[in-house]
Amino acid sequence: MALGVVPCFLAQACALVDAQHRTHTRPAGGICAVGIGSDGVLIGSAIISRPTSRVLQDGWTVEVVRVVVPEGVPNGCSMLLGAARRIAKEMGYRRAFTYTLPSEPGTSLRAAGWVFDGLTEGGAWSKPSRPRAKSPIAGPKVRWRAELRTTPAVQIQTAQTSGGCKEIFAPPTQQEGKRAESGRIERPSLHPPTQNFAFAWGEGAW
Repeated sequence: MALGVVPCFLAQACALVDAQHRTHTRPAGGICAVGIGSDGVLIGSAIISRPTSRVLQDGWTVEVVRVVVPEGVPNGCSMLLGAARRIAKEMGYRRAFTYTLPSEPGTSLRAAGWVFDGLTEGGAWSKPSRPRAKSPIAGPKVRWRAELRTTPAVQIQTAQTSGGCKEIFAPPTQQEGKRAESGRIERPSLHPPTQNFAFAWGEGAW
């Protein structure tokens, strides 16, 4: 069977990272994972999480924090990076980031539609006020970006109806548009709905 994208639990992805990743151990957490496999065997994975940098934690941005593929698997990295990009987009995120070492060419990232976004200064995440596990590589990193959706930040308004609520996706105001352009995007609400919703594009249950 040809190599392809397959389902992957976070626990499975973390186990692969522990066993095969060249520089890092498993991340502290994650949103979801995606794998690649052949003949029913999971051989590689990518883990999608919230951004490591607190500056990028706006609720609309994710980071691919780990990618692990055995040596000699053709196109494995680009397959995982492309799948992670598509999954994040379908989940509603606006952009994604990931990082590589300066010594890595980024060929798989370019093939999967990611673009160079600059060079970080590096350094340790651990501070006296917020201790963190020591990173094995604290030097500069190359940052890569994938724009997932071009729609600026929107404000979700709710209007009460006889059948519950109606979701109205309003266009951004001028001030909201400026915040979106500068990267300061409003964090989406994390409170789940408690009633049946009638969507603006058609009736239906949440």
